[in-house]
Amino acid sequence: MRSTHDQNGVTHHATTKLTASEDLLKRAKSLQSEIERFGSHLEKMYDGYFQHVPAYMYSSFNNSLRAEIESLERAVQDLDSTDPLAAHRAQSTNLPFLEPVWDTAKRSRDIVKLRCAVSGPFKKQVLAPGTRIVRTQGESQSFRAGNLVVDVVADGGQSWYKVSSMTNKRLLFDMAKEAVYCGDSDEDEADVQDYSDIPLLKLARNLAETARGYRIQNRSPTVYLVLPRIILGEHAEVNKILDTCRSIGIKCNEAVTTGLNLK
Repeated sequence: MRSTHDQNGVTHHATTKLTASEDLLKRAKSLQSEIERFGSHLEKMYDGYFQHVPAYMYSSFNNSLRAEIESLERAVQDLDSTDPLAAHRAQSTNLPFLEPVWDTAKRSRDIVKLRCAVSGPFKKQVLAPGTRIVRTQGESQSFRAGNLVVDVVADGGQSWYKVSSMTNKRLLFDMAKEAVYCGDSDEDEADVQDYSDIPLLKLARNLAETARGYRIQNRSPTVYLVLPRIILGEHAEVNKILDTCRSIGIKCNEAVTTGLNLK
């Protein structure tokens, strides 16, 4: 009886993993379908001029999504095999990151590019990626490869959106690791330097400094840090970190103006 029970448990576990993997694959293909509609929408908009623009705008994101789909398809096929990494490939998918990136894009206006690599900061401002901006050597781009990826460049180049998968638990862990987090602390204010080694603040500072090195319509782009997995109000320490990001010049978890219509 015990052997039968154990076998049933193994079968149930395998079925659960297969169902979860198939669900992820279904979500990924649904996202790919929306991206294809977006591409068709762009082709209609730019028909007759700037023919290279549609592919440029979403090719990087689309390539990442295609790779995820291929990985998930292999994972689903291999779950019945003896490959011990099959379940791991499905569980480690990057889809939970790609979905909020696309959700942010759908709620944006005048998209310039998805997953745009930028460099900086520079001693002299350069032209930011923007609608109808023609790059000229030495003015609109640097000679080195982009060292920071902006997930959505929108509003004709005036808004940069960076999506992070950071969670409250991970952020508190990072604070504890740097000996910053203390639940009984009487301090009401957090100094920026106190959190300099926390990854989220490093990202925020890098975004702010890089954006200041660019100009679009005579001003630097506004930077938004989108944190879909952060729960506001749950921990005072987390709120302090977000306030510190805002003091650097980053807008955190701010609402995105609804604008993209694929009909």
